[in-house]
Amino acid sequence: MANAFTLWAISKETHQVVIDDGSWRASLTPTQLANARARQIQLGRGLCFPGEWIPRLQREAIDDRLVLDQRLWESMTDDEQQIVIRNQLIDWDEPVTLPVPEDAPTHIRRIANQFLCTEGVNCFALAVYGATQRESLLQRWLVTEDFLVELSDGGFVEQRSSDIVAGDLLTFGTERGIIHAAYALGDDRFLNKNGQSMFNPVRIIDLATLHAEWPESDVKLLRRA
Repeated sequence: MANAFTLWAISKETHQVVIDDGSWRASLTPTQLANARARQIQLGRGLCFPGEWIPRLQREAIDDRLVLDQRLWESMTDDEQQIVIRNQLIDWDEPVTLPVPEDAPTHIRRIANQFLCTEGVNCFALAVYGATQRESLLQRWLVTEDFLVELSDGGFVEQRSSDIVAGDLLTFGTERGIIHAAYALGDDRFLNKNGQSMFNPVRIIDLATLHAEWPESDVKLLRRA
C-alpha cells in the first residue's frame, strides 16, 4: 500500500512493515482486515483518503477515512476513481506550476510540469538530470551520498554570491545534512520535485515557493567551477 521508496517516512511507532503481493491480505479475516486498515490510518501510511470523497462508500470508513486497496478500487465507478486520483494528487503536492521558460533546454521541456511514470525518482536525481541530461537518472532514487559524489564529479562548488543563474543547483539542508535540491533555469525559475512517488509531479516553481516548501533550511548555491 505504500511506496517502498518512502519507507523512511513511516512513524517511529512502527516496528514491522508487511511487503505483500496480495496473498497476506487475502488470508485475513474481516476483523483482522479492519484492524489492519485502522492501523494504517492511525500511522498515516498507505493510501488513506477522506471518506467524503466517495459518499457512497462512507459506511466503510474508519475515523472518516478509507484505505485504498484493490477491492475498494475495483468497486468504484470511473467517475469515482477520477475523483480519488485528482484529489490524491492535490493532497500530495501543490498543483500550481509556472510556465516552462521558452529558452529551457529540450531535456527540461520534455518532463517539466507533468508526472513521471517511474517510482523512486527524487529531487537529487532530478537536479543532477537537469545538469547532465543523463536519462538513466529518470529511473532511479539517488541517495544523499551518491548525490554528493555527482556534485563533486561534476565540478560543482559552493558560491558565496546570491545571484542565481541557469545551470546552478540549490541545496536545502538541516543539521542532519542535505534534504532537498532543485535545478535553476534562470529568471527565478527552478526544476523541482518534492518526493519519490509518481504522485509527486515535476514542477517549475520560483525561489519564494522553494523557501516556503522547505522553511528553516540552510540554503546553498552550487555552480560548476
